[in-house]
Amino acid sequence: MDSTFIGAIGCIILFVLIFLGLDVGFAMLAVGFVGIGIFSGLDAGISILNITPYATASSYSFVVLPLFIFMGLLAYEGGLVTDLFDVFYKLLGNLRGGLAMAVIIWCGFFSAMTGESLSASIIMSKIAYPEMKKFNYNLKFSAGTIAAGGTLGILIPPSNGFVLYGIITGTSIGKLLIAGILPGILLTLLYLLCIYVLVKIKPSLAPAKSVGFEFSLIEKLKGLQATLPVFLTFLIVLGGIYAGIFTPMESAAVGVILVIVIVLIKRRLKKKNFFIACKESIQSVGMVFLILIGALVFNYFIATSQLPMKLTEYVLSLNLSQYMIFALVVVLLLALGCVMDVPAMIVLTIPILFPIIVKLGFDPIWFGVISVIISEAGAITPPVGMNVYVVAGTIKEISLFDIFSGIWPYFFVLCFTILVLTIFPNVCLFLPNQMK
Repeated sequence: MDSTFIGAIGCIILFVLIFLGLDVGFAMLAVGFVGIGIFSGLDAGISILNITPYATASSYSFVVLPLFIFMGLLAYEGGLVTDLFDVFYKLLGNLRGGLAMAVIIWCGFFSAMTGESLSASIIMSKIAYPEMKKFNYNLKFSAGTIAAGGTLGILIPPSNGFVLYGIITGTSIGKLLIAGILPGILLTLLYLLCIYVLVKIKPSLAPAKSVGFEFSLIEKLKGLQATLPVFLTFLIVLGGIYAGIFTPMESAAVGVILVIVIVLIKRRLKKKNFFIACKESIQSVGMVFLILIGALVFNYFIATSQLPMKLTEYVLSLNLSQYMIFALVVVLLLALGCVMDVPAMIVLTIPILFPIIVKLGFDPIWFGVISVIISEAGAITPPVGMNVYVVAGTIKEISLFDIFSGIWPYFFVLCFTILVLTIFPNVCLFLPNQMK
């Protein structure tokens, strides 16, 4: 049997197992192990299973994932993220749609401390939704905004999506993280513009002015002063990478230390909160590393089958323009994003699509940003829009259908952002190209 055909069959079996509900990491491990056994024998498969988990978990370059996750959870348990929302609440709440804008900006800054999206959606569902309901915001609009705001966690650095992409493709993680800054700012501004337009077109979505938002300039300045350490942490973590002072791993460690120092100074680091942050970090890291280990085993099988190489040769033989092929890749990823969660989509599709993108002459850093934005779209689109599910599970009074109906304007903003970055790739590449 042709090795490429075996590789294709392996991919189909993998998708079937995932759709049947098997954990993504275990599914990739199982298919990869059997595939390697077919190509190289049972002993080779067992050898890969013996080596890969330890080599992955003990790799110094992978320590960036648990450190960034731990930093974000410490910031949450120490109340720093609540301080941030309080500031944006006071600054923007009195504008039409201001609370929704505060949610988006808060999610952007929270993302800069955690690197993932689900936590942002859960926290905003608990903190912001009751306030939006209190001031007569449309409930679908409110829930949709919270779910969409959470997607910024996948793009704005530090981003776990970029770390996974960098590990799988061998691309510089530091440059990927820096590449996400300007697109992240662009997407945040477009989300804000989207809210502004929506409430102008349909004023019933948000009140023009709400009693309870009359804060003095002194109160606003005090709020900004309280969050200054958070902003400084963000600048030090990313600025250190950009200036070449820190590696991504060192930057993550510095971020953890800074957050610990801040919450200690504020006297918010209680033993209970610290252990909760440790426990949730271990759970999150365990899930991510299981997917990563499974992906590495599965990718070894796929590389042995030569499926990516054969697929690249076939696609190039079609004599389509590079942008037509890229458009097909985007459509494929958007479709897969509707039925797969973010880590699974990145680790399953990138090893196969990355050689095609490189052969077409596209920049791997730029494609990393595009891939992560497409992953964001998948996080809010049915049927497997994880951000929508966690918002629905937290709020409960709004149906999944209502929340999905509230996110479509933001989905189109994501698609527009992909178009802008395709036409102007330097939005992604300018900062990485300036790095030492």
